[in-house]
Amino acid sequence: MMSKKAMDKRNLQYEIHTTNAPGHATEIAGDLVTKGAETVVALGGDGTIAEIGMALIGTKTALGIIPAGTGNDYRKSFDIPDDIDDAVEYLVQGKSTPYDAFEVNGETYLNIASMGFDADVVRRASHYKIFGSAAYTLGAIEAAFFAKSHIAQITIDNQTFEKDMLLLAVGCGTHYGGGMNPLPNAKKARWITGYMFNSISGHNKNIKTSA
Repeated sequence: MMSKKAMDKRNLQYEIHTTNAPGHATEIAGDLVTKGAETVVALGGDGTIAEIGMALIGTKTALGIIPAGTGNDYRKSFDIPDDIDDAVEYLVQGKSTPYDAFEVNGETYLNIASMGFDADVVRRASHYKIFGSAAYTLGAIEAAFFAKSHIAQITIDNQTFEKDMLLLAVGCGTHYGGGMNPLPNAKKARWITGYMFNSISGHNKNIKTSA
């Protein structure tokens, strides 16, 4: 395992925990938090990172990232290298930085929540995971044949307007969907608050990332 070699050659102390079902990473991370873990490192894709992050919100335990998934988009908000060895070095040399999560309709997100065309792309891309990051390109091509816009009612800072939209996204991360960058300014802001998209509302929470 490349990640193990990268950790061992730097003489790092660590434990390996393997997940066996959806939601298991959250359970493992929560247990490690109660045991006083300084950092919990996610080795995987954005789904694994999200599950672990859920357990770390509001704690003193930092989230470390070694990208090994399909899209590896969340890492881009922190300039974490895509190469595993370089990512481990970044983890070792980096420092813990506070970072926000947010809530949409009762569910917590670390990166971006969206609806419309892009959500359809992600749904269709799940059928092409065997092709790696190209899955999103294939999903986008397929979704384009069925794309249609929707009228969205948006309220920001108590001002409401309607707009015909192909997609709508809100978040504190910059990238999703295998490299799409719908929120380039999120990296500068590092937080969101007070957004409402129809019945969707955002409330910022806090998570520490080792970056």
